[in-house]
Amino acid sequence: MEVNDLDLTISRLGECRIPSPMTGNQFVSDSDNVLYHSDQRKIKELLGAGEDLPCFEMAGPREKIYFDPSKLKCGIVTCGGLCPGVNDVIRAIVLGLFYHYGVETVFGFRYGYEGLTYRHGHVPLELKPDIVGDIHKKGGTD
Repeated sequence: MEVNDLDLTISRLGECRIPSPMTGNQFVSDSDNVLYHSDQRKIKELLGAGEDLPCFEMAGPREKIYFDPSKLKCGIVTCGGLCPGVNDVIRAIVLGLFYHYGVETVFGFRYGYEGLTYRHGHVPLELKPDIVGDIHKKGGTD
């Protein structure tokens, strides 16, 4: 399959209508892109053929978002095993949701998908900034 045949479009749940509660940020537009190719010869070849350059959508905060953070509850599912850095990721998600978006309820589900059901006796952990404040200095995700 040729790169130009790839569909690099990110599907959407719907129109983003909620103003982002984030402040002091430089927002990214949906039309901001990152080129797939870094080789100038390939880029010139595609432009010369009149083809669109394949691009990825740029990551970053948007001015309008789909979910209303004031009504949102989030969950993070972990499944064990060796995963260096997972505590840093958990901490960043919880702190970002809480301080940037105002999301106050984030649950941590251990044991993979099994942790999502009560029949196995696993209780989700409610993750707050004070709970994850130093998690990045510890091993494991319990």
